[in-house]
Amino acid sequence: SAWHHRIDVAEVLNRIDDPKLRARELKRLDTATEAGRRGYPRLLHRQQGEWRIKPRPPLVVPLTGQSDDTHEIAARAAFDSYLTTIAPDLRLLLGRYRLTDLAFKVVGIGSVGTFCALGLFTTREGATLLLQVKEARASVLAPFVGDGCYGNQGQRVVMGQRIMQSESDMFLGWTQDRADDQYCYVRQLKDPRLAAVGGAFAEQATPHHAMLCGMALARAHARTCPIRGPSCTSRNGGSGCTRLSRQERSSRPVPRRRPPHRACSMPSPKRTSSCFRPRTRW
Repeated sequence: SAWHHRIDVAEVLNRIDDPKLRARELKRLDTATEAGRRGYPRLLHRQQGEWRIKPRPPLVVPLTGQSDDTHEIAARAAFDSYLTTIAPDLRLLLGRYRLTDLAFKVVGIGSVGTFCALGLFTTREGATLLLQVKEARASVLAPFVGDGCYGNQGQRVVMGQRIMQSESDMFLGWTQDRADDQYCYVRQLKDPRLAAVGGAFAEQATPHHAMLCGMALARAHARTCPIRGPSCTSRNGGSGCTRLSRQERSSRPVPRRRPPHRACSMPSPKRTSSCFRPRTRW
């Protein structure tokens, strides 16, 4: 069934006819997955006997120990809030780690203008874990299909990934701050080299790339097909998700979208919360 189906990228790579391309992409896949299992050691370095995130300005900028600690306080608050939304067993696991370093990270094209930070968690034995907190905005489909079941946009992103993906990130969670309208979610840091594998597919092995895309899309549709009857709690307290008719959607006024703010900017020092809207430049 769709709930047990797993897409094996290595299996699809092994079907490539060109031996050089097949070997190169398999090696790239192994390198990226191995780096993830080892906790991305190239992104870290030792400083005074402790692990720290390696600075790579302007892409990765340290937040810990800066003269203006506004970003550091806000990022720590975000990770603290995240711990309240995860399952008890995962909270027990993260209880063995402590947050030792923070860094601001420039995000990709799809998230330009949003806040993103890296958190380095370590154990007494020196094990490392890199988590990423990212700002989540309202869906671009919301003006046309309604706001959906989740008022917290971070929760919406997390639940969508859990539903569509057979093996979602075990560290997925969201921040919960009722005093702020900036929503965030947390996940493990992803290796951009995995996306590079798909890029090579699209250029040199189009049929195999199309196969992977089709399998992922078909599984997502199968796992998210409409269910009759109450499925979740709506924002106004009733049961079931509110679905607007075509006539209601066409007559509904389209809300004004918030102008994007700058990625490399700072929040107002008068207020600290789990996520924030930067207002002034670095």
